[in-house]
Order: sequence, then C-alpha cells, then structure tokens
Amino acid sequence: MNHALLILAHTHLELLLEWMDRVDERFALFLHVDRKTPLPPSVAAALRACPRVRRVEQVYDVYWGDRSIADAALWLCRCALADRGQRYDYFHLLSGTDFPLCEPSAFHEFFERRRGHSFLEYFRLPSPHWHAGGLDRLRYVYPISRTGWSSPHARAVYDRYLRMQQAQGRCRPLPPYTVYGGSTWWSLTREAVAYVCRHYRDGGWYDRLADTFAPDELMVQTVLLHSPLKGTLVNQSLRYVLWQQRDGHYPAILNASDWPQIKQSGALFARKFHPGSHPPDPPDSGRMACVGKMSARASAWARNSLTKALKRSSPHGAHCGGRQCSSAGIPRLRRHTLYRR
Repeated sequence: MNHALLILAHTHLELLLEWMDRVDERFALFLHVDRKTPLPPSVAAALRACPRVRRVEQVYDVYWGDRSIADAALWLCRCALADRGQRYDYFHLLSGTDFPLCEPSAFHEFFERRRGHSFLEYFRLPSPHWHAGGLDRLRYVYPISRTGWSSPHARAVYDRYLRMQQAQGRCRPLPPYTVYGGSTWWSLTREAVAYVCRHYRDGGWYDRLADTFAPDELMVQTVLLHSPLKGTLVNQSLRYVLWQQRDGHYPAILNASDWPQIKQSGALFARKFHPGSHPPDPPDSGRMACVGKMSARASAWARNSLTKALKRSSPHGAHCGGRQCSSAGIPRLRRHTLYRR
C-alpha cells in the first residue's frame, strides 16, 4: 500500500525537511508552497535531496479563509493521481505544520486493516460546531483574496464590507442541496479523491464557493456525502488539534507539554507545530529513514541549506518570485514548478 502526502505549506519551511526523516519508500510527498512565500533555489535543492519528494509547486497565492486553499489542494490531488511513477492507495492532505505521530509500520497497518475507508470530519449544516450554524459562510460575500488579510487596514475594509451586507440584508441564496462541513485535513482513498476531482463542479458547487468563507471546509465533505462513496466515509480526521488560545495562536502551537495528550488521542497526525516544538520520535521507532537513503551528512547539508536560505529570504509575503505582490490583487494562477520528479 502506497501513500501520497499532499502538503500545503506557507511558513516555517524548515519543517518540510523534517518530513524527509519520517517517511519510508511507501510514501511520496507532493508540496504546494504559497506563491507569496519566497523559496530560493537552495531550498528547492534541499528538497530534491530526498527521493520521496515527487513534486514541489508554487501555483497559487493562498489566502486563509479563501477558495485558493481548495484550489491548491485540488492541484495536489491531480498531480498525485497523474503520477506515472507510482500508484497511491491513500491520499493525505496536510499542512506544512503537521507531523506524523507513529512509525511507518504502524501507519501502514492502520490503513491496511481499514482498506477502502476514507477518513474525514463531517457534519451537516447548520451545525452547533460553527458560529451561526455555519450557513453565514455561504450567505454573505467574503472577498478575502481581493481585500487581503495581512494588514489591519485590509481586515478593517473586509469587516466593514461584511457588516454592510448584514445591515442591508443582502444575502446570497443557499444551494438547493444539503451542505456539509468539517476539517480541511483528511485521509481519503484513491477512489474518493478521483471522485472529488471529477465532480467538484457538479451542480455549480465550485462556482458557488467563490467568495465563500473557508470553502476548503465545505467542498470535499459536500461532494462525498452526496456520492455513492458515502458508505465508505468514517467521521474522523485522524488529526490531533488543540482548539485553545495559547500565546496568541489559535489553535494552539503544540509543544512537549502536550505530548501525553497527543499520545492518548489515537491520532495519526498532529498540528500545529513550529520549529523546535515538534514531538519526539515515536516510541521504539527511531527516525523514519527516507529511502534513498539520505546519509547523515546529506541530511545535515539539506537542513543547513534551508536554514541559511530562509535567513537570506525577504520577509514573508514581501515578494513572489522576485516580483512585488499585491495583497489586494486577484490570486495569480501562473504555474511555477520548482521541482518535478
């Protein structure tokens, strides 16, 4: 059984190198890095040092709460489905601040025993899980990619526009079918991913998600819960997330003090981690050696190259491929392939 790890990264790029030490030959990594995040050639060279990295792309300007997250995820799905070098049985959508919690053998055994089942969180809207039941995400226009979200001024403009819609009673009609929501992050079978890629536009669903708040938490759930694969879905994301405010971050940035709770959760991944805060190696497993096999010297070179490159880089979001980026502009869709195996 082979697994495709689909990783959406936008910050703390040094964490990507940690993945190289935690996978074996049955894993392949497909990376999408936010176009607003500088990624110098030395960083791409470090990623190339691991033979399990199949692709590194910078296709979309990705904005939190915007459809661009779903676009980048779909792009990774299509890349992995079309990979001629390997056929993947499971696809796992992850952020660049996720980490695996078990050794490869335990990971593979888990999915072998549950072969044919997909894992994602889902619930029907309206739901008490979300503010106002979650349907306000669809009723109002949220032009996040056009107003931006990176400065207090941009957020103020965005908030004023939203309040104006609410005061004037300007609502968009809801879709004529049941909408489901849940976590962005999932572990799906090849059949489920292929179905989403074929049918996400059905009934105008993808177009309806334009200017919707956090459509990445709606798109896949709604497609699959209306599909013939509904009976194969398990309502679990397999991710440990601490939904608490801590040191200005929500959800909390995990650290060593959270490890006992993480182990008891039974999750396969945990998020979010920052450099220096990731969990220890799984008990009695040692590091998951990258097939290749990357030597200790090569691994150290790759990590040092990335750290130096990040220090030389301009501040996050300042430039896109050497060109100035506008937070108020429409996301660029020009493809920038940094590496393809």
